Amino acid sequence: MATYNSLAEASKQSNVHVSCINSCVRGITKTAGGYRWQYANDMMAQIPKRVLMPSKDALIKLLEDTSCNLSEIARRYDVTGHAVTKWLKKYGLPYRKKELLLYIDSIDVQAVS
Repeated sequence: MATYNSLAEASKQSNVHVSCINSCVRGITKTAGGYRWQYANDMMAQIPKRVLMPSKDALIKLLEDTSCNLSEIARRYDVTGHAVTKWLKKYGLPYRKKELLLYIDSIDVQAVS
């Protein structure tokens, strides 16, 4: 078993791309370059965990429930407001507060009609 001082050093010496090693130590993949990788110390406690993104419908419901308060949604999922903005962009939803409020209002009007 080899020990390295950094991911970059491990990558150089093993000829395995640093992002592949990083995915492995974070638990996203089981191996990288045919090797199993793990941190030698308790560094995993310092690495943020992956959060499952809510579905588009769930995100729209959260927007309605929180009056488009992205900070509140971020707190509920233990992520940053920037992460919530990225979710909105991924689903093709508006991500600015004013546009979000108009979008949610248009959904309410369609639901009533």
